[in-house]
Amino acid sequence: MLAARSKYHRIASNEYLLKLQTNYDHGSLVGVIESTVQSVRHAIQLARTEDRPPNADEAFEAVCARVTDVFATTTGTTKFPPEPLSDSETPSPSFAKARINKAHSAYEASVVAVHDVCIANGVADDPDNGILGPNHAFFGKIAVIPRL
Repeated sequence: MLAARSKYHRIASNEYLLKLQTNYDHGSLVGVIESTVQSVRHAIQLARTEDRPPNADEAFEAVCARVTDVFATTTGTTKFPPEPLSDSETPSPSFAKARINKAHSAYEASVVAVHDVCIANGVADDPDNGILGPNHAFFGKIAVIPRL
């Protein structure tokens, strides 16, 4: 039970640190403060459950170490300007299409290069052979990839 509680507080503290970054990027000072406070709260509980100090002095040291980690992350986050955000969280269709075309072009170029190397070395097998047959209902070989 103690291990589960410790894991919960570690995950919750890290989650609030991620929310801190999001709130900072959105320009929400209230969100940054709330995220920091919640992360500190979970860090204190984590010091209690994970470090299990036997006396008050060690408990104070454990809490200070955990809270220092939270404030170091907060300071590191706010040291740099917020990342610019667009109005929508999803990329535009033209951006997505350009990324897909770029990835497909790189794949196509690498397949052609492999075919050229195979031809130069006298290998007759297709290096980009499809897993399923071309007449299968799913996953047939793409027609635009050149065959040997």
